[in-house]
Amino acid sequence: MTKLPPIPAFLLRLLLPTDWRETVLDEIAEVYREDVDSHGHYFARRALWREISSGHWFRLRLEARRLRRAESEVSASVWSTSLGSLLKDVTFASRLMRRSPGFTLVAVLTLGLGIGASSAIFSVVNGVLLRSLPLRTPGQLVYVWDRLEWIGFPRASVAGPQVAELRQETTLFDGFAALRTGTAQITGLDEPEEIAAAFGSANLFGLLGVQAELGRTFLDGDDLEGAERIVVLTDGLWRRHFGGDPTVLGRSLTLDGNPHTIVGVLPRNFRFLIHHSLSQPSAAEVWLPDPTDLAAAQRGQHRYAVLARIKDGVNFEQASAELAALGETQDNQWFGDNGFTYFAVPVQEDLVKNVRPTLLLLLAAVGLLLLIAAANIATLMLARSQSRAREISVRAALGATRARIVWLAFVEAGLLAAIGGVLGVLVAVFAINWLVSLAPAGLPRSDEVTVDGRIVLFAGTITLAAAILCSLAPALHNSRQRLMGAFNDGGRGLVGLGTAMRMRQLIVIAEIALSLMLLTGAGLLVRSLALMTTADPGFTPEHVIATDISLPHSRYADALSRTRFFEALIDRLSGTPGIDHVSTTGTLPLGYANRNQSDCRPDVLPEDVDAVMADYMPVSPDYFT
Repeated sequence: MTKLPPIPAFLLRLLLPTDWRETVLDEIAEVYREDVDSHGHYFARRALWREISSGHWFRLRLEARRLRRAESEVSASVWSTSLGSLLKDVTFASRLMRRSPGFTLVAVLTLGLGIGASSAIFSVVNGVLLRSLPLRTPGQLVYVWDRLEWIGFPRASVAGPQVAELRQETTLFDGFAALRTGTAQITGLDEPEEIAAAFGSANLFGLLGVQAELGRTFLDGDDLEGAERIVVLTDGLWRRHFGGDPTVLGRSLTLDGNPHTIVGVLPRNFRFLIHHSLSQPSAAEVWLPDPTDLAAAQRGQHRYAVLARIKDGVNFEQASAELAALGETQDNQWFGDNGFTYFAVPVQEDLVKNVRPTLLLLLAAVGLLLLIAAANIATLMLARSQSRAREISVRAALGATRARIVWLAFVEAGLLAAIGGVLGVLVAVFAINWLVSLAPAGLPRSDEVTVDGRIVLFAGTITLAAAILCSLAPALHNSRQRLMGAFNDGGRGLVGLGTAMRMRQLIVIAEIALSLMLLTGAGLLVRSLALMTTADPGFTPEHVIATDISLPHSRYADALSRTRFFEALIDRLSGTPGIDHVSTTGTLPLGYANRNQSDCRPDVLPEDVDAVMADYMPVSPDYFT
């Protein structure tokens, strides 16, 4: 092993401080050996004497004295838990930040936008996917659906007689409630208005575990034919039309031309959405009992969403097995062993299953953006740590452990991230309403998206993660800094430059990889959007307008009066300049409507088939034109 020549070694022992003499000599010896191996003994000896005569050791002494004073202001141990020690570390980090205001501003804004975007998207994920429904033990609530795959319906609404049979032939459920949605026309107030209405069984609110804020909800017998017409208002309708008047109970509200007695007002936080087999979940502004005799209804008319509550002590798998067994029996009895069955889906999962992948994809995308932002800050901090190489080396010479050096780098990054986290929460608060306004109309529970404690906890967690990511590279580099970095001004003797360069290259490679992932995803989304907007829908939508028309039942109570109204409207519009054709339909192309079914008897049928069921939609003659 090559050693230092005796005379230079003797001089260095005299010149270097006693407390860290051996460490510096070891590093000088290592550099000397590298020079011997690379350039030979003559070059190595000249370089060694040049370093001794340059006076670097004197500047090192001065730097050591200055750092010793600075070190006395900071706690000597990274594991110290005293508040005073932490405040000193934060004070020292804030001084470094004030020395580089440009770097500080860039870092804070970058982290603030990254944390803010992530927190804003998480607030939507929290409100839509994670927050429990404001109902009694919502985990026990399920929707029950039919599976009719042989006619193209893997998920179908349930017929009235099936609801009656579910109530009678199951033992693991506390009850079943039939639900359907529709519209109702309010008259007798300021102006006629059509609102969303929900019709349900008398046991509906009992299953949900919801009590009225004022008055009552449904009672047993309210859904029987001939019972008094009653209505339960939502808090929004009560405040909009009645100004929040607590004396509204007992008043009459005319719906579809029939008076209904107001018996209750639901709590403000009641936002139960009714799911359907095909369309998006929808809310209602009034809730009415459904007087239909379920057992006597048409078996082929699948029109109900069925809400059920699993009994205490029964798990979801047991309840699903009971439904499947009943479905197998009914398949043999009613459907000719075509594979009919029942299946259950937890209510919360059923409401959000269509939007879950999109929201999680958005959250992953903003998470990648935050990673890229943290990588950018880490690169800048690594460059700053190289400019502070002498300071770090002398700290090590004065006895600072690796843990201490790593801790100081973390404090500096943590202070930057903390300021960015506060900015990020403010960004999220102001961005949430704008973000929700951009959401599609079918996004369930969008009105429950708010900033709460869970959002603040999430922001704090990702702020801590960002601090760790930003400090990791400079901390590793600083902990490996050798004392020769302080002994030399730079150039050949600055040990650690290659390591820092490799770290920066790795960070840049990681940033490019993450950016490519985002760009690829964005490109695929843009391509999908382009394909959707240029796809041929099978009709020409240009120069076609549409409007919904709802006739008040008080004036158009029978089918004949409604038919005459639309015939007169078509005649009048057809003669209007600028209008070529007029037609009526129950639904627009690509839209959803309730299915109308009837027996279809074409001239030629298979020998074993007497009739087939066909969906139909009434339209007027000019519809296809």
